[in-house]
Amino acid sequence: MTSLYQHVAVAVDLTDESRYVIDRALPIVQRSGAKLSVVHTLGEVSATYGGDVAVDVDTLRQQLTEHASARLKELAEPYGIDSAQLHILSGQADAAINAFATEYQADLIVVGSHGRTGLALMLGSTSAEVLRNAKCDVLAVKVRGIDQEPVD
Repeated sequence: MTSLYQHVAVAVDLTDESRYVIDRALPIVQRSGAKLSVVHTLGEVSATYGGDVAVDVDTLRQQLTEHASARLKELAEPYGIDSAQLHILSGQADAAINAFATEYQADLIVVGSHGRTGLALMLGSTSAEVLRNAKCDVLAVKVRGIDQEPVD
């Protein structure tokens, strides 16, 4: 019998809430024997000016990528997730996550969501757009602030 999922992509924002999203995804990965990818998206970096000094966009992008990569490795380490499974994406988060899932044939995307009201507010704008445009299943994991009780 073939497992329901072959490749699970877990989208994280690098906050402490990301651990909760990974915690919810790992049992699915373990039960199905699926490949795991953990992705984080850096937004577009554009030229920013501070007074008379222009910021070098390439240098800023490199610094942001290095910081995100280090944080992603730090987040993944307690789970034993190999660095080859970690991916830094660029662009608008929802589009980048869906493009990654399509290109790498992920059949489940796991994203964190914040319970509010209305679809966009309930899931968060990124989660709602991932769900709306995904070509595969999406699991929206309800997360809360780190000072609140975990969601059961």
